[in-house]
Amino acid sequence: MLPVSGVELRLREPTGHDEVCVLESTTSANATTFVLAERLAAPLSGEPLSHATWGELPAPDLAAVALLIREAWLGPLIQTEATCPSPPCSETIDIAFTVRDYLAHSRPRHPRGVGSDERPGWYVLGDGVARFRVPTVEDLLAVDGDSDPGQALAQRCVEPADLPGSSARRVERAMAALAPSLVDTVAGECPECGEPVALLFDPANFTVAELRDVSRFVYADVHLIASRYGWPEDEILALPSRRRACYADLIRDERWIA
Repeated sequence: MLPVSGVELRLREPTGHDEVCVLESTTSANATTFVLAERLAAPLSGEPLSHATWGELPAPDLAAVALLIREAWLGPLIQTEATCPSPPCSETIDIAFTVRDYLAHSRPRHPRGVGSDERPGWYVLGDGVARFRVPTVEDLLAVDGDSDPGQALAQRCVEPADLPGSSARRVERAMAALAPSLVDTVAGECPECGEPVALLFDPANFTVAELRDVSRFVYADVHLIASRYGWPEDEILALPSRRRACYADLIRDERWIA
């Protein structure tokens, strides 16, 4: 279930076509995640989501989709590394957590002093000083690459645009409660020296980088299977990724034994 919209999704197993899509994407991690979401995810019930409907989902849901795709593709456990910030130590620290635990950590809530505006999807601060809406996936993609994406999102989603600092901060806190960002800090401590360690985790960037890494063998697999069986590229890429890898491994084993 996506944390903000509540949409329940099912995800299919990736194929070689999906791996090529990740490898050959030249867009941002958010844009690549959007393409993968349209390819791999669908509502648990009801009609498939249109391109426009995907774009209307709250922006944090795109990060959640990235993690759910990663879970379906590679499993629930995320493992990464950080370096102890203490110069005398500087040890490499293993960090591990599950997708579901990470998603459960950022649950939305309705803050006090925030009411619904007359326009669907818009909110108003209790004193009426500002109106705002939660940024959507479309908003997020529109500001990709902007020098100040936070300001660019505020211009799209907050009225009036020239809010004083105190009111702007109230809007930011309300947005963070209604739709918590999944780009967050994973905190812990160094097991060697006890120094606090904080690692900024961006689900879309992490997922796309990881999927590119595990997909890098797809071209070699296609070449190997096509050479052995004479199957056309499109048929090989249409195989579920795990099955294609099994065929490629069998061929490699044959050659090793021979």
